[in-house]
Amino acid sequence: MGRFGAVLAVAVAGLLAAAACTAPSKTPGTSPSVPGGSPRVPGTVVAAFPAAGLSFRHPRQWRSYRYQETSSFTDLITFVSTDTLHAPCTETRNASATTIVCGPPLARLSPGGVLITWMTEGMPGRTLALLPGMRTRIGGHQARAVSGAAAGSCAKLGGAWQEQVTIARDSALPSTSLVAMDACAAAPGVAQARQEITDMLATVRLDV
Repeated sequence: MGRFGAVLAVAVAGLLAAAACTAPSKTPGTSPSVPGGSPRVPGTVVAAFPAAGLSFRHPRQWRSYRYQETSSFTDLITFVSTDTLHAPCTETRNASATTIVCGPPLARLSPGGVLITWMTEGMPGRTLALLPGMRTRIGGHQARAVSGAAAGSCAKLGGAWQEQVTIARDSALPSTSLVAMDACAAAPGVAQARQEITDMLATVRLDV
């Protein structure tokens, strides 16, 4: 599990470090139906992100939090959580410089809480073939998935279980054009959270 914890920590650190934040748009980010979107699943709503070509369904009680946050090689698409989140970045200005410091969008998960991060990646040399995990397909695209007991940043948030899924957009695009999902779930109710995340991934549509 040490290897997975290190991989997940690197992915999250790449998202949160050296990022540019703006005021958040905290919206459910959902609609009852999206033309051409994922099939209707009882008790769920659609979250659609046209700029990233991504849509999926998630439980109605989860909320999507959209922030503009960009680093050298990653772009945040959305956070999805059972908890109330805050902006992950703070900005400090003085006469000579502006400093932006980023971290998790919450201090600690509530009991049974879930935090999911969706992002795009374009890091040179970081291809699906080099990533650990089980080969799978998400939304018809090649992907890698790895999960296990919480470690690193997920454990610090009070998580008990974590999963990372990385999806290749399309063979016609550069092999470093990836979409990543990091999920962190706190006890109790981890089994239910795992099933809900699996159900969410089964509804993913990724347009290229």
